[in-house]
Amino acid sequence: MKSVFELSITEDSDGSLNATMMVDGKPFGEDCVDLVDLKKSAIISGAPLSQ
Repeated sequence: MKSVFELSITEDSDGSLNATMMVDGKPFGEDCVDLVDLKKSAIISGAPLSQ
């Protein structure tokens, strides 16, 4: 059985970003995506996690 992973990034009117992660159509935790680390990992392979 394959799972479906979805990541949605939305911007609020004040400019802040919100990430929502879904696995098989169900929310996967609150605040589990660090957008700064996500951006780093997309740009720089192997970027360390923030402390």
